[in-house]
Amino acid sequence: MSATARILRASCVLAGILSVHGVARAQFDELLMKVPQYSNALVAIDVDAVEQSPLAIKEHWADKHEQAFTSRPMMLPPEASRLVIAAHLRPEEQLQAMWELAVMDMSEPLSMKSIARAEGGYVDTINGLEAAWTPSDAYFVELSDQELGMMFPANRQYVSRWADYARTNNGVLISDYLRQAAYSVGPAGQIVMAIDLKDMVQPHRIRETLGESPAVTSKMIDIETLVPVLTSLQGVTLNVNVTDTAHGVLRVDFGQDVSALKPIAKPLFLEALDKWGAAIEDFNSWDVTVGDTYVKLEGDLSTGGLRRVFSILEIPTTKFSTLAEQTSGQPPAPGENSDSLMIQSSKAYYSSVSTLIDDLKTSLRDNRDNQSVWMDRYARKIDRLPILNVDQKLLEFGVNVAESFRNMALAKRGANVSAGVRKSGVYKEYQYSGTNYALPGDYYYGYGTSQTTAQVKNQIDRQEQSKALEVRFTEFKEIEDARSTLRVEMTQKYMTEF
Repeated sequence: MSATARILRASCVLAGILSVHGVARAQFDELLMKVPQYSNALVAIDVDAVEQSPLAIKEHWADKHEQAFTSRPMMLPPEASRLVIAAHLRPEEQLQAMWELAVMDMSEPLSMKSIARAEGGYVDTINGLEAAWTPSDAYFVELSDQELGMMFPANRQYVSRWADYARTNNGVLISDYLRQAAYSVGPAGQIVMAIDLKDMVQPHRIRETLGESPAVTSKMIDIETLVPVLTSLQGVTLNVNVTDTAHGVLRVDFGQDVSALKPIAKPLFLEALDKWGAAIEDFNSWDVTVGDTYVKLEGDLSTGGLRRVFSILEIPTTKFSTLAEQTSGQPPAPGENSDSLMIQSSKAYYSSVSTLIDDLKTSLRDNRDNQSVWMDRYARKIDRLPILNVDQKLLEFGVNVAESFRNMALAKRGANVSAGVRKSGVYKEYQYSGTNYALPGDYYYGYGTSQTTAQVKNQIDRQEQSKALEVRFTEFKEIEDARSTLRVEMTQKYMTEF
């Protein structure tokens, strides 16, 4: 092949790629136009492309059967071809959401009546649009024949105002950071999650954190060289390319040169996740690259890792067409198929809760209590599970498990608060002994052990975290005992294996 022919061939391939990317960008623009401009977090997914991947085929992610939902690391509506989830998160409050919404292109239209019937909700009309309220604390809204919207929590006034915005807005108004992240779907993988963090970092808080960082103190780095870098934080973007594995590229973007972070970029990142309560074991083995204004980590994500990451922003685990198809006609007569529906729904619910328990239970292998964010998110997952036709005792079990997860998260946060209060009274280096005392502000001289301020603060952290760990082990034991008893009871009641 001549050089000219090779150039022409490469140009055609490039043009094809750009053409496909342009089409995908235009298709996502239609969804992004319905996302409010004050959103600071976003997930964009090419559902069709994900479900055609070898991993999704192997693990049956596209299966519409309700039982299959429990094994998925994220909720992918089988009727959707593209999906955008957006929210306004509070990063300083462990990413708690003020509100969340989702917009999706539907390959199969779903009526609000079918969704309401399948979920045990009711049909509503909000601002001229047909909607369905569901017990998972969400409103579904029929934006058009091919576009379905969701908002949660189910605040009717918010939904009404969002419906107005979705109908009248004709441009993509979200931040440049989120928009560019959404446009990376395709070239960088089928899934992207981005959080806009511009102007979020407070200098006095980052100084305090860096002062207690083993990564920083071990390298004896001047904290003041790091503060302007970290306060210039722009955002975090995670691209996931699903083939026979799920390969992730996590990019942390800054507004200035980040060369000062090069010696400590990865340990500082892992420390931050630990302290925040959002550790993911997969990240420990990821490769790190420090660029001009970014730090990039790259590696494979396990099913548990995917489930944790995408619990930050996700739609409720709704049945969609699973029961909508079964109840598309008149409701079944009393007694007709009621036992089979109860068994199917109860087994799916039990399996879903068990999957979440087993996923979080892996954290018991590590004595570090660094899972509080995921405890909260998994409690929310349970809250959002479909409950129609589920045995009452199973629902009570699910409520109790969610409460236990929240208790564990609260114990971790409470330990941080208690440690902070105690550490506020530790001001400077000191020495102490069991017999000699000194005036305030002096050093203690005598036979005792010497301790620095940092050592004392670390000791306080360990003491408070041990209390939180005790709560975690106790709560998991109680969950396991209850699950074992319930499994036997449900198996005997329905004469089928749970």
